[in-house]
Amino acid sequence: MSNFVPNEIKKFNPRVPPWIDKHLKSKLNKKNRLNKNYKKHGYKDADKVRLDLFREECSIAIDKAKNDYLKRLGDKLNDSNTPQKVYWKIVSKVLNKCKTSLIPPLLINNEFITNCKDKATHFNNFFSNQCKIIENGSILPAFFYFTDKRLRDILVHDDRIISLIRSIDPHKSNGPDLISGQMLRICDNSIIVPLKLIFTNILRTGHYPATWKQANVTPVFKKSNKQLVKNYRPISLLPLCGKIFEKIVFQQLYSYLTTNVLITNNQSGFRPGDSTTNQLLFLTNEIHECFEQKNSIELRAVFLDISKAFDKVWHEGLLFKLQQNGINGNLIRFFESYLQNRQQRVV
Repeated sequence: MSNFVPNEIKKFNPRVPPWIDKHLKSKLNKKNRLNKNYKKHGYKDADKVRLDLFREECSIAIDKAKNDYLKRLGDKLNDSNTPQKVYWKIVSKVLNKCKTSLIPPLLINNEFITNCKDKATHFNNFFSNQCKIIENGSILPAFFYFTDKRLRDILVHDDRIISLIRSIDPHKSNGPDLISGQMLRICDNSIIVPLKLIFTNILRTGHYPATWKQANVTPVFKKSNKQLVKNYRPISLLPLCGKIFEKIVFQQLYSYLTTNVLITNNQSGFRPGDSTTNQLLFLTNEIHECFEQKNSIELRAVFLDISKAFDKVWHEGLLFKLQQNGINGNLIRFFESYLQNRQQRVV
């Protein structure tokens, strides 16, 4: 962007009130110059009289500009033809909408943490500890293939890349690489070849870029007490180019697994066209069938809720299952690289 997109740097002082226009700024600058001259010339009475008169003139001009500004806002609020978006924008201005962190003071070891950097550090430590695998001496079983089919490579097509780029939400937050969705959509066709080269090299070498393994984590409140770190869940913002590549890999991997019936029908989570509704219908049907059986005396159900199930996935076991399902060659090396040495920071 800095090399090829025309740009200029503009500096804004957020403390300058919106009613201070160019005319008023020039007056204030002139007042500062008069003040400097008053000091420079040895605090002469003539300079002081001139400075005081101009100060009063500036004060009157500022009060008038402020009143005019507030009157214009009031007129817009009272006007029934004012668009809804403009109306609420004015309301936010008048109410001085809070821009500070939404995270309240955190209670850590009976002490309240108010510093933003300290909050981020505690969140990061907590989230990273949730992902540590519990060492329980698990060993992999004897290896055997579930199928005689094999998936060794992923095909990268130009039309798939461009469709994913055009489907990016331009308002979506970018990852640590600072490449925004808006920028990718502006590039459109011109970025297909560079991305295809990168994607192809990743698959050929089986090495996932370290830059795309970094994530900005935002803590999102779940329930109960807002001052406890454990009541927040992490939302990771990853580089958008990496997410485009992930979708390409996912589509072909999922197609391979479903075509070869390698995913059980009892799996409803994270499957397009399936949901918890289907699971509830299945369970309800099983219960009713049991009630209708003449020889049925009782019905029992066992429900298990595994805490932090996805945070503590055993990577070695996951790669083992992928190999059992026929994923091998450079593709399995890519998955291994994808899971290793990932980094995160809480923002």
